[in-house]
This record gives sequence, structure tokens and C-alpha cells, in this order.
Amino acid sequence: MKKSLVALAALAASAAFAQSSVTISGGVSMGVQQSTVRDATGLVSGQLTRIAGADIVTGNSVYFTAVEDLGGGLKVTGQIQQRIGATAGGNTTAPTDNQNTWLATGDLFVQVDAGFGSIKAGKYTFASNASYNAFGVRALTGLAVTAAAPGMGGDNTVQYTTPSMSGLTATVGVSVPGTKVGQDPAVGLKLNYAAGPLAVQFAQTSSVNGDARAAVTPVAAVAATGKAMVSSLGANYDFGAAKLWTSYFRRSATLPLSTTAPAPDANGFTAGITVPVGAATFKAGVMNNAKTDVLVDRTSYGVDYSLSKRTMLIAEYARDKRAASNDQATNNYFLGLSHTF
Repeated sequence: MKKSLVALAALAASAAFAQSSVTISGGVSMGVQQSTVRDATGLVSGQLTRIAGADIVTGNSVYFTAVEDLGGGLKVTGQIQQRIGATAGGNTTAPTDNQNTWLATGDLFVQVDAGFGSIKAGKYTFASNASYNAFGVRALTGLAVTAAAPGMGGDNTVQYTTPSMSGLTATVGVSVPGTKVGQDPAVGLKLNYAAGPLAVQFAQTSSVNGDARAAVTPVAAVAATGKAMVSSLGANYDFGAAKLWTSYFRRSATLPLSTTAPAPDANGFTAGITVPVGAATFKAGVMNNAKTDVLVDRTSYGVDYSLSKRTMLIAEYARDKRAASNDQATNNYFLGLSHTF
């Protein structure tokens, strides 16, 4: 009898462990990037050539994802993302971005899925229009317009998402940065629709920014110094022979949003097309990002050529024009490889 109980316990334990899984995934992208800045007269005023990743968020990352099925339709997922830059010291010469920051922080969250929907808590982006940009979050050619107001989509974020109803889901979230003592919560709403060839996302976030003092400061409440609201809309439609992409965002800010980095009012849009031809995917797009302090117009072209299911050759060109910088224009080139695992 005792042996039978031991065998039964071992069988139950093995069945429980069989319902858990841990996967390691990620990607590596690297290539030669060159940016040439020309002033209003057409003369070269600066040039930077470096080895860099094509993607500023996921291109050089490792993901550790643990999933456990608890039964009864209940599932728990935990994920850790570690971003790894191309250079140990990071990038200190313009153009700056987080793709070259050595061991940059990434996502860290736990998510519970059940019949009532899902609850997600941790550090991650609440909403982004990058999925509705033909170039995604590419370092040179993408815009990655986000719907994350200050304090939303970063540390200390929790959200609830409804079950899918004919392709439609609704998400509500709240976030309070731990370094902002007394800051009122940032709140957000996101609606996603995906059915057939059409995908649409609307998101709106609102935050009130308090005094940027350390979290250990024993202050019960701090007066708010500014507020911001960001609204965004993104969509794509797959015709088969081609896919159209578009997005729009608008940020309204009451300055100052921070004691160190005020964020001005801004609005912008993207429009693009991707055309698959055999192993190649040709891309073209335009974007405009208008702020109270600068205006940027970008035209992008590129081609992704699949050498295998996981390895891709990337060639891209983008031209930026900044109206508030003496009509300054920048020509950007990138040629490299991307591999996922």
C-alpha cells in the first residue's frame, strides 16, 4: 500500500511538472549604420558610422518565459527580458538611442490568464503604435509612436484585459513610478480589434507628475507639477499582395511635466506599405512628428531578405528633415543581419 501511495505521489508530481515550461528566446541584430547630417546649405556638418542593432527594443534581447497551467482554465506566465547593447560603454555620440546601452533594462512581468480575462503586473509598455508601423521599432526608419504618457507603461504598472469578444478586447491600466513620491496614478485605456486582415488599436493615457524625489523620502503627499494626456490610433490591413500601415498620436501636456525633462505638446502620424516578393519584403513609409520645439519629417525605404526562417538580411535608408534646426537634414543608412532564436 505504501509503495502504491509513493508511486501515485510521484506520478502526480510528474504530471504537475509536465504542465510547467520554461523557454529561452530572443534575437541578435547587427550591422553598419551611418548617419550624415547636412545643414541648410547642403554641407556636411557631422557624420557618425558605427556598428549597431537594427531594432532598438527587441533586436538584441534574451527572453526567459515561464508558463504554468494550473488547470481549470487558469494559467500563469512570468517573463524577464534582458536587452544587450552593441558596445559596453553605451553610445555617447549623437544620434543616441537605447540600442547601444550595455545591459539595458527590459520587460519584467507576471500575467494571470483565466476565463475572466487576464491580469498583468510589472514593468512593460502599456500601449504602443509600433505594431502599426511598417518599420516597427527600427533604429533608423521606424517611428515607434507610443501611447504611453509619462508614468504609464513603465515600472509599477498593472492592467486588466477582458476576454476576446469577436476579436475585440479592452484593457484598463494604472501605473505609479516608484521614484515619484506622492505622484497621482497614471491611468490608461486600450481597445484592440483583430479579425481577418484588419487590426486596429486605440489607446489613451493620462498622468499627473509629482515632485521627482527619491522613493525613500518620507513625504506623504507632493503637489503635482504638470499633467499629460496621450491619445493614439493605429491600424493595418493585409491585402495579401501588400499590407498597409498607419498610425496617429497626440500628446497634450501642461508644463512642466518633470523637474528635469519637460515634455512639449506633440502630434504625429505614420503611413507605410510592405510588399512581399518571394523571400524579400519591400517597405516604404513616411512619418511626421510635430512638437512645440521641433518638427521632424521622415521618409523611409527598406528591404528585408529572408535567408532562412530565422535569419534575415536588412537594408534600409531614411531621410530626416528638422524644420527647427536650420533646415537640417540627416541621411541614414543601415546594412546588417538579424537572427532570432
